[in-house]
Amino acid sequence: MPYLNEHATGDSLWRLEENPSVQAFKGSIRVRSDQMTYSLPPTIKLARRQNSIRRIIAVDGSTITKAVQNGFPRAEAALFNAAVIVIKVDELAKFDRDRIPSPGQLRDLEKVETMSAVLPGQNVVGLQPNEDTPKKFYRHTVRQELDFRLDESHESLLETFHTITASVTGSGQTFQCPIDECEMEPPGSVNTPRVARQTKDTFCPCPLKEQLYSTDSLRTHERFHDFSSSEQAFTAFRMVAEHLLMTNILRYFHKNLPVRYFDDTAFVIDGPLAIFGMPAWLKEHIQTEVARIHNDLVSQDRLGLLLIGLEKTGEFIDHLEEIDWDDSVGQRQRLPNKTALVPTTEYIYKHIIPNPNSTKPYGQAVYYGRKIMYKNSAGQHAVIMTPIVNSSGMEPNSSNASAFPRLGDALDIVDDLYTHLYRDGFIPLVRANAHAAIPLRRGQGILAELFNDH
Repeated sequence: MPYLNEHATGDSLWRLEENPSVQAFKGSIRVRSDQMTYSLPPTIKLARRQNSIRRIIAVDGSTITKAVQNGFPRAEAALFNAAVIVIKVDELAKFDRDRIPSPGQLRDLEKVETMSAVLPGQNVVGLQPNEDTPKKFYRHTVRQELDFRLDESHESLLETFHTITASVTGSGQTFQCPIDECEMEPPGSVNTPRVARQTKDTFCPCPLKEQLYSTDSLRTHERFHDFSSSEQAFTAFRMVAEHLLMTNILRYFHKNLPVRYFDDTAFVIDGPLAIFGMPAWLKEHIQTEVARIHNDLVSQDRLGLLLIGLEKTGEFIDHLEEIDWDDSVGQRQRLPNKTALVPTTEYIYKHIIPNPNSTKPYGQAVYYGRKIMYKNSAGQHAVIMTPIVNSSGMEPNSSNASAFPRLGDALDIVDDLYTHLYRDGFIPLVRANAHAAIPLRRGQGILAELFNDH
């Protein structure tokens, strides 16, 4: 590692270039064939303009991490903010797509609720005995902040988490004890102490009897570091909070509102319908809950659930850009507008993410939705996900419309609510991000003020 302000001079480059390991690595890389030499993934044809959407409920979150002053070196904390925004689509569609309406106009179109939290990191401890180390304080904060309610008459995110995971099997049933000095195993044992997932707070069964929280089973604390930044833990918390927020909202609608409300309401989350990393076991339970709600609506002769995950960046967006190239005309000229492509597992492993085992469905452990690569009516790109709710959706190579609930309505929304203000801009997510995003300087200022008061 260099000293502060010491910059690389290039003296090492010639040695690296001639190093046998570097040469061997270069020779072992498999290069993908040219983009234009293979067939496109299957195209899906759907009935369009069948239904009218009146409102969109969008969820987006953000975190910002900053060093804080509490007397300990390299202390840090993260500011988390998530926005739930309700947009009147029928009114929004009247505005010019090339500009965002004024703040006054938007206030008449939107209702917004936010969830905010400060997450402690390295060298930050709390005031209580169960918060006397940074990791303990982080775990306690996760437990407290997930006990958040969007509506006082409805369950908290914590209660949603407990309800949908009431029956847990497999990887979510037990997990590594978060107590660093856990004494459940005899001294010298090579086994890692494990504890069973609980639906309420309890204590470690070992002689230490330290506090355990039901949220420990999410395992975000396993990405918490005592000696370096814990941004991975903060990101994991944000991801869990966003998807629990959406699940909480769906459960509220299903429990408290007439089922006809689902016909003209779209639910949109920024990013894929997926849970990555340590909390990935939660994906199965969110998928089960989403499918339960959708199939109950269908059983009552309704249209079902219109839930959309929309990706703005990533490998699939990059790949869509690549295949929408025409050598003679240029960028975004190969695919006709309103083209919806279904990347199968075989196609994904061959052209997007290399994997020789095409029998294992792509993303099975983390995704609760299927991807569609879409070029909308204005020539903009999007990767759209709809939830897996039936046996057709579970088939990773299916391009039948039944595998993608209400995809036609989803594509109509992406056609209608684009904006040229941003590349591939989608107005509901532009607005959700505006409420969720934390301006860097102001975010850092909030954290500084919090810690300067103590």
